[in-house]
Amino acid sequence: MCAPTRSELDGSRTPLPRDSSDGFAHVLLVVLVLCTACAMTIYRLLESEPDVPWGIMRKSADPSLYGGQASPVRTGPVSYGVGQSFKLESRYMKISPFMRQNTALRAQTLFPSPSHGFASFRIPALVNFDNVLYAFAEGRVAPQDWDRIDIVMRKSFDGGHTWSPMERVARNRDRWDWTTYGNPAPVVHRDHAGSSTLTLVFTINNTYVAQMSTKDGKHWSPMRDFTRDVKLPGWGWFATGPGHGYHTPRNTPVPWAGRLVVPYNKQISSFKFSSTLTIKEPVEDFRFQRTEGTLRYTVENLEYPSETVTGEERVHGPDYRIGSSFSTHGGGAGVLLSDDHGKTWRRGGSIPMITSNEAMVEGLKNGSLIMSFRRQDRRQGDGCRWLSYSHDGGESWGQPFHPRGRHHRSDMSFSCGVLDPRCQGSILVVGDNTFFAGPQHPERREALSVYLSEDWGQSTVDSLVVYPGQSGYSDLAWTCDKTEAAGVRARNGVGEDGCHVAILMETGGPESSILFQLVTLA
Repeated sequence: MCAPTRSELDGSRTPLPRDSSDGFAHVLLVVLVLCTACAMTIYRLLESEPDVPWGIMRKSADPSLYGGQASPVRTGPVSYGVGQSFKLESRYMKISPFMRQNTALRAQTLFPSPSHGFASFRIPALVNFDNVLYAFAEGRVAPQDWDRIDIVMRKSFDGGHTWSPMERVARNRDRWDWTTYGNPAPVVHRDHAGSSTLTLVFTINNTYVAQMSTKDGKHWSPMRDFTRDVKLPGWGWFATGPGHGYHTPRNTPVPWAGRLVVPYNKQISSFKFSSTLTIKEPVEDFRFQRTEGTLRYTVENLEYPSETVTGEERVHGPDYRIGSSFSTHGGGAGVLLSDDHGKTWRRGGSIPMITSNEAMVEGLKNGSLIMSFRRQDRRQGDGCRWLSYSHDGGESWGQPFHPRGRHHRSDMSFSCGVLDPRCQGSILVVGDNTFFAGPQHPERREALSVYLSEDWGQSTVDSLVVYPGQSGYSDLAWTCDKTEAAGVRARNGVGEDGCHVAILMETGGPESSILFQLVTLA
């Protein structure tokens, strides 16, 4: 037998070769850590300093200081739509010659998130009822549109300087109640005797429509459901507004004087969709050509066959397909009408364009109505706000159009006066001036701005960034402070009559807060 070696005597052994998979695992772990670090760095950069090609103002801890400051203007390539790229030229960042924020009143957070048991506040609505501002919003326990939601309210008796404590107008009674009260659409109206009433129209569980009214802002009438009067068979999702409704003044020389108008949007739950495509100047192989086509479509309500919607869309190649929401949404925007101060309601006309959505209506001096609405489908939204006129009190609506303005697409003849990233927007008409509000970006909800039109929405001449950060829905109202001394008004740059455009707006992402600010005509 062989004698033992020294290593055996020492009790040591030759180490076994290491498994190659251990080394691979270590390398993979290092790669994952590095990738995670890079991703977090990029995310923080994008969140803190969004690189907007045309120079949107940077975020600040004090958003109320924005509005009268100049910012660099750049022009650069912008990713837009599906497979498209173009240049967006914008000069709106100049100091506004027509509008400025009221420096005497800083932006106020009326509904901060989280607070009062709500995770977030969304969907603002604002009206001036007998010289008192009423601010409404949805108080949400979760960000989505179909959870436990109350409609909340605050009031200001001094033009927005101070506000009353928050009240719940339509509310869940206890923790076992799980109802969605949403889409507030308040409308102020006067009867023959001159008595004023504030009627709040809203939806329940995004399906039913109801109303409550008050004459003093303290005592509300019982909730009344009038869904059967306005909703057709086959309609599913149903939403009012959101934002203020309109009352045609009784002294307006039109047959529909005194009429209440509240916009709505709906989806058809069961329908048949058919379409035909005609290509303009067809070529042998148009898949690789920049060509235009006309898509003619028909939407038939299978549960109510007499409701058939027809229309046409201008589409572009090489991808002529329509988005899924275009073919499955099947609905659109319309109006609810009342000629007896809300005692009864009926359906008015609807926009001749499916996927029209979230609308607001105002009245013009000649008695016509103007509707501002969004397009729900990404392919047809094209980053611009849509408008339509009604010359019969909302019974029918004309062909939608874009307001002309300073924003131009370089890949086609296109001018846009009010940008819209598929978001709700607001409108207010004061005399010959029409104001619009919404995010001033074709794709992202940020840089909430107020636009001014002097030709009833045909074009815009000026715009003012009110809140430069992430922002969304809004509503506008007109308010005049008659109690301020003339000297104070002059020092604060308010103007001789002390009147302002008041704006109520969402700020932040899904867990948003609601801010209030005043804008003054220079």
